[in-house]
Amino acid sequence: EIGCRLGFIPAARGAIKAALRPGHAVILVVGGAAEALDTRPGEYVLTLARRTGFFRLALETGADLVPCFGFGENDIFDTVSKPGSWARRLQLKLYKILSFSTPLFYGRGIFTYNFGLLPYRRPLTAVVGNPIRVEKTPDATQEEVDALKRRYIEALRQLFAEWQPRLEPGRSAQLIIL
Repeated sequence: EIGCRLGFIPAARGAIKAALRPGHAVILVVGGAAEALDTRPGEYVLTLARRTGFFRLALETGADLVPCFGFGENDIFDTVSKPGSWARRLQLKLYKILSFSTPLFYGRGIFTYNFGLLPYRRPLTAVVGNPIRVEKTPDATQEEVDALKRRYIEALRQLFAEWQPRLEPGRSAQLIIL
């Protein structure tokens, strides 16, 4: 209820399409259950390769896409499970059954910095790239959707390559897109 009052809408196709009226913008935070399990400090893993919905919707409505990237999000908590561990296998099994993930994480405490559920005090920075112009194509083919996706991923990679060395000097992080 509070989210609705603040202007939040569901990430459903119909809700987004209804909100994309002339003079309005929709901010879609790409990510979800799959990415929540891949968060580890110093690593940036995005699940975009199998996603096509918002690219197809952009083509249908002619809405421009603006690549954005958040640095430091994966550094504010530590995660418990490592790939291949029993905890990770349990998380993946629960993810398949429940359709949402259950990441195990910890941060700092109120009076101690060693353990707790509060985030670590680390900088968070969001960078915004140039808009990708999208021509309205009501009946977009899969090739057109894939071409737009490639343009978006390339713009995201360029944004990451430009800003990562400035915002995280001395760290050799990679952007991994699955």
